[in-house]
Formats: sequence, C-alpha cells, structure tokens
Amino acid sequence: MLSTDRSTWDTRAAAEILDLAASPDDPDLLLATTPAADLLVSRDGGLTFGPSSDRPDLVMLDWPDADQLVGLAADGTVQVSTDGATWQVRGQVTGQALDAT
Repeated sequence: MLSTDRSTWDTRAAAEILDLAASPDDPDLLLATTPAADLLVSRDGGLTFGPSSDRPDLVMLDWPDADQLVGLAADGTVQVSTDGATWQVRGQVTGQALDAT
C-alpha cells in the first residue's frame, strides 16, 4: 500500500515478496524477490509486477546507487549488476542466504 498523506492509502499489486528494492533514480521502478527466488520488476510504482528475464535466482536485493544493484542468491552467491540484466558473481556468503535476513 502507498500513502502520500498517511491518511489515505492506495492498494498496490498483491504478490508474495521476500525483498524489495527501489531505483535511486526512478521511484516507479521496483525490483522484488519472491520465496521461489524469482526476480520481479515493476515500472509503475508497484501497481503491477512481472517477471524479469535474464536474471539469477535472488532472495535479497540492494540498490545503493543508480549504477549498482547487489543481489544475494539462495546459495549465498553475491552478484552485482550495473544494468539489472547482466550479473557478475562477486563473492560468497557462508551459511544459508535467508539466515542473513
């Protein structure tokens, strides 16, 4: 749900979301992960979500700046992307990825 005045609320897409990251440059662009490690994309501020193609199976996301997305896969692999489409493995977290939450 979204509110601009903290009194009235607009409903957004109904989806089982594990983690959510918003673009630092475009508040309507959102990426979400699901418990099944799917990556979903919304270009309308969360009104709708659809599958993102050419992506790794991620469970956690961070979007610290416009040129860097960081994702954590269920196997603990840390992956980085500059465009949201191509990803590079940059490291490994020991233990189960969901324990990091």
